[in-house]
Amino acid sequence: MKNAFQFHGRGGEYFGIWIVNILLTIVTLGLYSPWAHVRNKQYFYGNTDLAGERFEYLATGKQIFLGRLIAGVLFVTYVLLSNSMPVISFAIVVLMILVFPWVVQRSLRFNAVMTRYRGVRFGFIGTIKGAYLNFLGKPIVANLLVGLWLGLGALLVYAFGGNQIQTVANLNLGIGIGLALLLWTLTLFAIVMGLVAWVNQGMASYIHNGYLYGDKHFIAQLSTRQFLKNYWIGVLVVTAFLIVLFVGLGSLIYSMTQAGKQTNVPLTILPLVFFGGYVGVFVVVLYVRALIYSKIRNYTYGQTHIGAERAYTFESSIAPSDYAVLLFTNALMIMFSLGLLTPFVRVRVAEFLAKHTAIQGDLNTLVTQEQARVQTGATADALGDVFNLDIQF
Repeated sequence: MKNAFQFHGRGGEYFGIWIVNILLTIVTLGLYSPWAHVRNKQYFYGNTDLAGERFEYLATGKQIFLGRLIAGVLFVTYVLLSNSMPVISFAIVVLMILVFPWVVQRSLRFNAVMTRYRGVRFGFIGTIKGAYLNFLGKPIVANLLVGLWLGLGALLVYAFGGNQIQTVANLNLGIGIGLALLLWTLTLFAIVMGLVAWVNQGMASYIHNGYLYGDKHFIAQLSTRQFLKNYWIGVLVVTAFLIVLFVGLGSLIYSMTQAGKQTNVPLTILPLVFFGGYVGVFVVVLYVRALIYSKIRNYTYGQTHIGAERAYTFESSIAPSDYAVLLFTNALMIMFSLGLLTPFVRVRVAEFLAKHTAIQGDLNTLVTQEQARVQTGATADALGDVFNLDIQF
C-alpha cells in the first residue's frame, strides 16, 4: 500500500506569514526571530499530509529564544574582539567547532520530539559519540589525509624545483615530471571525492538511523560506494560540458575573429558570447546539483525503513531534470522579484518534495501500535535545539 505525501500550502497564503515575520523581526531587532521560525515550521508541517493526516510542530518561540540569545552573544563577542583580542576570538571559533556535534545531536533530537503525527511523537536516539565521530572526527581525518597528499605534492615540486624544470635538457625527464604531476593531481581529486562520499555517508547514516516513530526505529543501510558513484556521475557531466563549452567557444571566437578581419564584422558581440557561456555554466551547475541531490535522496530514502521487518519503507522518486527545472525557475523568480517571491519558491519546493515522497505499508497498523506506547510516556527534551539547526539529508 503506497501512501504519498501531499502539501496543501499556497504561496499567497504563506506570503502573509512570511512578510509579517520579516517586519516583526526587523522592528524587534531580531528578538522575534524564534517565534517567526516556529510560525514557519507550523505552517509547513501543518500543511503536509500523509494518508489523510497532517503533521504538527509543537515547539514554541520561547524554547528557541535561549539558543538564539546564546548564539547572538557569541557572535557579537567574536565581532567586537576579533581585532582587539584575536586570541579570545580564535578561542570562540575553536569552542564553536568543538561543540558543533553536540549541537547537531541536540537539534536533531529536539526537532524530532517536537514533531507529531497522528498523536505520536517522533524521537531521535543518535548518540553524542556518533555525532562527534561523523560530524567532527571523520571531517578532521579527511582534511588531514588531503593535507598529507598536498604535502607530498609540495615535496615533489620542491624536489624538482621550478629552476630545474626550466633547465631540464632531457625531454624524457621533463615529460616524466609532467606525467607525475598529472598523476598526483588526478589522485588528489580521487582522494577528495572518496573522502567526501565517506564523510557524507557517515552523516546521512547517523541521521537516518537515529530517528524513531513512537518506539519504532528508522533503519537505513547506506553504502559509501553508492554515494561516490553519484558524485562521480556529477563530475563526469561537468567535465563533459566544460570540454564542449571550451571547444565550442574557442572555435566560435576564432571564426568570428577571422570573419572580422575579412568583412569588418564588429567584435562587440564577443561579450554576448561570453555571457552565453556564463549562463551555460550556471545552468549546468544547477543541473549537476539537482542530479546529485536527487540521486542521493532517492537512494537514502529507498534504503530507509521503519522497523526491522521492513513493513514500512520510504520512497523518493525525484527526476533530476524536473528538480533542475524547479531550481532554475526558482532562481529566476527570486532574482527578478528581488526576493519578494521567496514565499512562493519555498511553497513550490515543499510541494515538489512531498509529491515525490511516499511510504509503502499499512500506516493504520503502525499508528495503532504506537499510540498506546506514546500515551504511557514519551518525553521531550526542550533544551535540545540550542542553536536551532535544520539538518537534512
